[in-house]
Amino acid sequence: MQQKNGEIEGGSYMDYFDTGRFEGVVDQFFQGQGRRVKIRGTWEATRLAKDKFALAVNFDGGDVWQGNFRIVDQNHIHNPAENYDAVRVLR
Repeated sequence: MQQKNGEIEGGSYMDYFDTGRFEGVVDQFFQGQGRRVKIRGTWEATRLAKDKFALAVNFDGGDVWQGNFRIVDQNHIHNPAENYDAVRVLR
């Protein structure tokens, strides 16, 4: 996912495993300086409707993130609250 928030730009690249774990990296760019941070943790999805689900992400460092998504198609989901799409990349 790529996004811009004020003067910070970046993207995140995550692998979500069926064990309930995830890992990946977050790239951040601020005032011409780049930084890559590795992250890991656990995730849990809850079905809200036929095409909607909630995702709870618990980072190993203790931070928590929650969001709701709408399934667009097999490879795309949309977060309406933060107005971004996430794309599945097959490996």
